[in-house]
This record gives sequence, C-alpha cells and structure tokens, in this order.
Amino acid sequence: MTSPTGRRVEDAFAAVAERQPDSPAVVDGDGVYSYGGLLTRARAAAAELGRLGVRRGDAVLLTGHGGRPAVLGMLAVLFAGAYYVPVDPSFPAERAALMARLSGAVLQLSTDDRAPAVPGLATRAVGELGLMEAGGPLSATDAGPDDLAYVMFTSGTTGEPKPVGVTHRGVTGLALGGGELRLGPEDGTLLHSTLAFDASTFEIWNALLAGARVVAVPHHPQALHELAAQLHRPEVTTAWLTAAVFHLMALHHAAALGTLRRLVVGGDVVLPDVADAFTAAYPGTTLVNGYGPTENTTFSTLGPVAGRDRTESDSLPIGFAYPGTFCYVLDERLDVVADGQPGELFVGGDRLARGYLDRPAATAERFLPDPFAEDPGARMYRTGDRARLLPSGSLEFLGRADDEVKVRGFRVDLAEARAVLAADPEVTDAAVLAQRTEEGATLVGFVTPAGLDTAALRERTCLRVPRHLVSERILALETLPLGPTGKVDRRALRQLAQTAFRPEPESRPEPEAPQEHENRPAPEDRPDSAKDTGLPFPLLAAFWQRHTGVEPDVDSDFFADGGSSLDLMRLVEDVRTGLGVELDFADVYALESYGELAGLVEDRLGAEAAA
Repeated sequence: MTSPTGRRVEDAFAAVAERQPDSPAVVDGDGVYSYGGLLTRARAAAAELGRLGVRRGDAVLLTGHGGRPAVLGMLAVLFAGAYYVPVDPSFPAERAALMARLSGAVLQLSTDDRAPAVPGLATRAVGELGLMEAGGPLSATDAGPDDLAYVMFTSGTTGEPKPVGVTHRGVTGLALGGGELRLGPEDGTLLHSTLAFDASTFEIWNALLAGARVVAVPHHPQALHELAAQLHRPEVTTAWLTAAVFHLMALHHAAALGTLRRLVVGGDVVLPDVADAFTAAYPGTTLVNGYGPTENTTFSTLGPVAGRDRTESDSLPIGFAYPGTFCYVLDERLDVVADGQPGELFVGGDRLARGYLDRPAATAERFLPDPFAEDPGARMYRTGDRARLLPSGSLEFLGRADDEVKVRGFRVDLAEARAVLAADPEVTDAAVLAQRTEEGATLVGFVTPAGLDTAALRERTCLRVPRHLVSERILALETLPLGPTGKVDRRALRQLAQTAFRPEPESRPEPEAPQEHENRPAPEDRPDSAKDTGLPFPLLAAFWQRHTGVEPDVDSDFFADGGSSLDLMRLVEDVRTGLGVELDFADVYALESYGELAGLVEDRLGAEAAA
C-alpha cells in the first residue's frame, strides 16, 4: 500500500473530498467551495487545460492572491499532470516574464484582471475554467509522486532568481508527515501569505490534505488590526506569521493570537522574551518556531516554545527535525561536529526539492550526496546556516554563513540585490549591505555617480523587481570606497550608512510582554492642525518621523523617506491607538504623500464625528 506521504497531491486531495464531499474546503470573501464541489470543478478545469495543450511536466504560471480561484487553479494544474509557478500580481511584468522563461511556462492562469502581460504567453482566467462537465475521467498521465508539484523562486548569487522544483512527495510529506503541523478536519488555516512565498504551501495543503478548511483573506499585507480581526474568526484555528509580524502582534493584539490552537512563526529570528511571554499568557495556543528553506518544502525543524529548557540557550531554538527530515551539523570537511559545537546545517530526507530547474551546476553545489543515509542515492541540502546541537537534541540557529539575509521572510542574496541596482542605466556601480535588526534585515544600497536621484532610482527599480529585492535606502556616492585588495570596503559602507541614515528609533517600545493598547484620545484631545508648520496633524507627523527618521512635509513619500513595509504597519497601528482612526493597510500603502495620508485621516475623523 502506498504511504500517504508518498502520494501525488491531487490524489490525496481527492481521497479526502470523496470521504467528506459536503465539508467546506476553501472560504473567501466571495463564497465557499465544498470539498466535493472543488474536486468536480478542478477535474473539469484540468480537462480543459488538456484541451489547451497542457501536458505532463509542463509549467503553468498562476498569478493571483490566495482564495478559491487560486486553489482551483493549483488543483487543475496538478490534475492535468503539470506543475504551477505562483506569481504575485504585484510583481512587475519584467519579473513575471523572467519567471516564465526560467520555468518554461506554456500558459498563464490568472485569478483576477491584474496579471502582468507576459510576451508570447497566453493568459486564461481561472474563473472561466471548469464550468462545463469534464466529459469523462481524465486520461492517464502516468504521473508519480516524484514529479514536480510547483516551482518557487529564491534569490541567487548570479543576479537571477533560482527556480526551486518541489515534488508532490515533498508536499504530501509536509501535510501528512505528523508532528505539530498535522491538522484535522476541525481545523482551519488562515491563508494570508503571498502565493509566491512557500509558507502558502503549509497554509493550503496542510489543510486540504487533512480535511480542514482554508480561510483566505482578501489581500496582503494587512494592518495589524485587520489581521487581528481575521484571526478572531471562529473557523481559524491555525496561522503562520513571520517573526517580525508576530512581534508586533504580540505587542498590540496578543489576545487575537491567543484565540488560535496553533501558531507557527518563523522566516527570521524570533525573540525569545516575546515568545516566552506570549506562551505564559496564552497557554492554550501552541506556539511553534518553524525553520526551513524552500529547498526542503517549507519546514525542516519545529521548536515548540512551551516547556523548552531556557538554560540551554539565550536564543529561541529552531527545534527538532520535522518527520521525514534529517538534520546534520557538519564542519568544512562534511564531518559531524561534536555536540554543542557550531557548524553548518545540512538537511536531508524525502521532502528535498529536486533541485534548481535546468541548473545542474547550481544544483550540484547545494544538493550533495548524503553520506549518512542508508539509501545510496540520498542527498542533503547545504543550507548556508550555522547551528549547534543543544543537550536536549534541539537545534540552535547561529546565523548565516554567507551573504544571504531574510527580508520580510523572503531569502535575499546580496549579490542579486546589487545586480538589481546595477542594472539601472543611470548607475555606473553599486553595492548593497544589510542592516540587521531584531526584526529582520533592511537592504541599504550604494550607487555611483553622486548626482543620482535616489528616490527616482528606487521608483524605477520597483517597476522591475519585487519589493523585497529593492534597497529600502539608497545613498549616491562619487565612488565606492575600496579596501587594500581593491574590493569594496564594506566596513566603510557601514560607517557611511550610520552617518547618512538614522538608527532604529529608540522610541519604539520593546515587546517585553503581550499587551493590548486601546487607550484612544477623546475627539476633543485629537490634534487638528499645526498652523505654524503648515502640516496637518502634528502627532501624525511625529509618528511618520518615528518610523522613517525624517520630518515630513506635505509631499513626503514614506518609502523615499526611509520607511519599510513593517514601518508602515507600525505607523498604521500608531494612528489607530494615538488618533483613534482605523486605516486599511492597502489604502495607506497606495498613498503617495504625507498630505494624502493626512487627508485620509481627516476624512475618517470627519466621518466618525458625523456618525
């Protein structure tokens, strides 16, 4: 009998759907798909993809956010024997075209009308598929669990993203392998990650292959109070958050997190004090620190926070190997280091990706033969992360061994971030470094010549690549400083950055314990205008300066002033608690100036006063 963790994804889903056809599978703002209804339509949509020429082993771009159409598109592609390549609709058209070329896509499916046009690639709306009966069973594809289920892109040292090919066996192993992430029919996962981020694999397939439901939110990212409202929904029992968002939520909306049965955090270093305080305050929520590269299907280790030995380490351990995964801490000769000694972390097992699509050299460099496995063909993946084994058998993360950093949960190679800036026609040379904080990393770029308009450069760059690859702050120099060997002097760059850009504001509160901040000023206490400066809402201007380091004027742009997406989440939360105005993150993100933000706040206050 075939192991449930060694099946194809669509077969495992069909088995659940035939067992509980009337149970809700995917819920979004527009309705509900039952398991039976989703299975019927996905099969019909797969038959239509076959008539469009999609064959076993083909790649299909899937552009959109999470929701019923996205899940339908994924299943249709898999039933057709192909694999999907998720694309965030916010990605520039140039990036989508590159992903199509590197994956060899034969078709683009779109969940809405925001899909970027890809030259030479036909686009079909998912909503138009599967409306007719399939006309009989699907033809046999002779597909197996070691075929690709999806391709996701990670950052690469060459300046191009690397397409990671994940198999069906990897996905079913993640969803059905057991441990803290094994869900049941009574569970519901919050789908809020972009589909191009591998956390969506957990949010979707761990639910659907276990008979649970996927609860998709309308957009990403969200303001903290919007996310809190979604987590409060009774059908949501499980969620995944990046470390940075978890820290903010634990500070401002811990009660919303405390409604969950299971909360997985990761994507970067999790602050132990925040995790411990949350667990103490909300023991009914199982908090798990999850770690793993895309190359090993999302999670390689899990570290439950409750009951951990706090004397072992000052940091929060990344835990124990996920079922089906092997973890090794090795030295430069690939020998096992002594317990407690630092080394490089390698992961192996049956959920390893096939490798980097059509890149045998890059695959061979990172996917090595596993000398410790009984299977002579087994491989292990070199993570580039340093770790050590603790006395309890848990693993402690010690940082990166190379130039990769995490930006908003995405893995970014500084070489690719540099290539992104250097590709601009007005740039003659470029360098990028990461400013690390407790909540992740921020990219800082340096370009020549000195007269460049860095705000315009950043705006042009955002039109070509996803935002996590774009330096949040850019400094134009006459020349890049060089060391004695002729290489860029990174220490000198850091000194320049410290001089030119503000450090992390000391006024930000440290999240020592979860708490709620609901003390809003009465309407008569809210500032209305600052006539001496000409700026409306001086308290709003103070919030802006706190999170950018720059005092705004009416035309100031938040990102050009040095703010990041996380900073904007903090600003929206400050407006909520300080001015009593709840703003949608998407509305604020789309604003172009401080003046527009002040106008939005004024309109909301006026509407509240009228009510």
